[in-house]
Amino acid sequence: MSASDRATLLRDPPTGSIVYRRFLSMALAETQQLRMLERLRSAGIQPVTLDQLRAGGVDFPAVVIGELELNGYEIERVYEHGRQIGVRLLETEAPDPPASRRRQRWRRASR
Repeated sequence: MSASDRATLLRDPPTGSIVYRRFLSMALAETQQLRMLERLRSAGIQPVTLDQLRAGGVDFPAVVIGELELNGYEIERVYEHGRQIGVRLLETEAPDPPASRRRQRWRRASR
């Protein structure tokens, strides 16, 4: 494939390609996470219900909560009388990115 073909694909990717679909999926997930973070931050210490998050454009709030927790955000589930009434963001600052890990080479011990 020539350089001009690659440039054309980058500029106008085929919508059916696997790379394009993955990119679109990642962009959508990131948008959902940003919407949820914005809503939780604006609520402050008040819990936000999953229905409110859905109404605010977050399609699958439980999934997005899990993704945010995996990315280091602290999200508290709020219960009243043993029933979950909502969630709230405990830290409004973005978590520190994980420290880069240097790959250690395994060496055979000297005899």
